Amino acid sequence: TERDLRELIRKSDHGVRSIFLLKIADSDQKRHAMIKDVLLDPMTRKVKHVDFVRVLMDEKVRVAVPIQTLGTPEGVKLGGMLDFQIRELTVECLPGNIPDQITLDVAEMNINDVRRVSDLVLPEGVEIQEEAERVILSVHGRKAEEEEAAETEEDLEDGAAEPEVVSAKGKDEAE
Repeated sequence: TERDLRELIRKSDHGVRSIFLLKIADSDQKRHAMIKDVLLDPMTRKVKHVDFVRVLMDEKVRVAVPIQTLGTPEGVKLGGMLDFQIRELTVECLPGNIPDQITLDVAEMNINDVRRVSDLVLPEGVEIQEEAERVILSVHGRKAEEEEAAETEEDLEDGAAEPEVVSAKGKDEAE
């Protein structure tokens, strides 16, 4: 039932990335599996369908793992903004090594600092399937945004961004 499924996911170590031992109906066979996809009713949020994928405990699987930040960046304390480019990474590992999350310490980040995939430290046996130079997050200063907004206002005051108004009346009628 849906209630049993939700309880199983809630109690499991890795949530939807957990490995389950499924018993095949009307059989003594059991298989290791993990949830591939869950279809929810958009109105009631009830589970309509669950897709499982069979996994072999000695073969690597590819899964998406969320990125969790630790700390508040120094740049944010100074008025900057933390900007996420991606919130999860695709990793490959044995089913028993799937991490709950990938933790990234951002406390030392200042304005204009960037963290890339190559900056991550992963548990042994876990390989990232993303480009090493891909940006995960950055800290941007608000001054750049304020300067950009001020330039836009100046353009409006100079009339550069305003359209020219053309009268609907004929040339003779306007004079």
